[in-house]
Amino acid sequence: MRDSFTTIPSVPVSDIKLDIQNFRYYGELANQDDCIKAMLDDPKSGVYELAEDIVQNGLTPDPIVLFKDEDGEWIVREGNRRITALKILDNHQLVTSATQRKKFIALATKHKEKIPNTVDCIACDNEECVLDYLDRLHTGFRNGTGRRSWTAENKTLYNMHRGRSGENALALKVKDMVIKDGVELKEPYKITNLQRILQNKGVQSILKFSWDGGDITTSVEENTFKKIMGSIAQKAGDVKAREIYLKEHQQGFVGDIISDLEVDVEKNTTEPYLINSDKKNPKINKKGTVPVKASWDRRCLIPARKTRLSIPDLPENQKARNIVNELARKIDVREAPNAAAVLFRVLLELSVERYMEDNGPTKKGSLIGNIRSAANHMEQNGRMLKEQKDEIERMCGEINLFSPKTLQRFVHSFDFSPDRQTLCVMWDNMDLFISKCW
Repeated sequence: MRDSFTTIPSVPVSDIKLDIQNFRYYGELANQDDCIKAMLDDPKSGVYELAEDIVQNGLTPDPIVLFKDEDGEWIVREGNRRITALKILDNHQLVTSATQRKKFIALATKHKEKIPNTVDCIACDNEECVLDYLDRLHTGFRNGTGRRSWTAENKTLYNMHRGRSGENALALKVKDMVIKDGVELKEPYKITNLQRILQNKGVQSILKFSWDGGDITTSVEENTFKKIMGSIAQKAGDVKAREIYLKEHQQGFVGDIISDLEVDVEKNTTEPYLINSDKKNPKINKKGTVPVKASWDRRCLIPARKTRLSIPDLPENQKARNIVNELARKIDVREAPNAAAVLFRVLLELSVERYMEDNGPTKKGSLIGNIRSAANHMEQNGRMLKEQKDEIERMCGEINLFSPKTLQRFVHSFDFSPDRQTLCVMWDNMDLFISKCW
């Protein structure tokens, strides 16, 4: 198959026509205008977001596949969204909606030097061969001849590797724990079922455990806790999602397992401890159970599963990405608050600097001034709600404990020292702003 395709370098975007036989809109398209309108009207097409990614990060290496029609014109058979995005960035009049056109004009004006007007393509003059390629690309695994999609577990591991939120991180933690204890789980494993059950606060209360994004704390005796978790993990892999969709179903599911195991959780309580850890045990409340944790009561400054922050994987962003990874995965803010405070301050400044460079608001000469300037710019350009901007303004005030000025004192003053609660609450308050900087 590969021998049937030829590399065609630097094809002008203006010479490429969109495919009116595009299978996403098959039978609906009569001309080029219809092709563009169909994509812009489709809320799932993501054409604007794709255009934004192209001007910021460049085209992906995925090939754009061309085919010459009977008139000798290039037709795009794979890559219609990319070519549509490039055509609109070059000619805004292709967009009939004034609101959408305004967004594309702003994007093109800001990144006019980064908009490609030619693309490297591959071409084939054999229609059946092109269709065979599309078949492998878009119709699933096909016993190994097609593209293999990532499972929910693969996606979670990938995001955690990049310092992003791990959607099924708690389930992965428990799965790894029970497998190490000899529990056999059928693969492919339904990790989303296990996550859905374990993230239920009612289930956590029944099993007397909590999760801070890194460690599991429980006040159920270890062998009993692991026995219950092993059974939950095994049965969660077989149950249908609709059977545990509601919270009460999830709690009933766990209650039935405890009953089947003939375990009395209340009689098997102990002093709270970190499961599979040699770290110092947490404090207990008067009832001898694990207290409900405040949002700031966590191991790392950045809660990897809950943060909005995602920094583009570009060479110029590597330092910031490394800092995020350290603050979300490596540095224990309970044991190293000064290290966390310094890196927090560096990340905040790098984030604001990046926003200033990319978006052009006037620098004010101080971090506080730059934060205010960036927040105002975000609000004026529809990237932040007014009430969110007002909250940033409030946090920048002199009397606010959880402000960037407090963070600066933690870093530069001999008289002020950071504590975990203040730092974590400060991050929670600044998370939205910092994420929007990127």
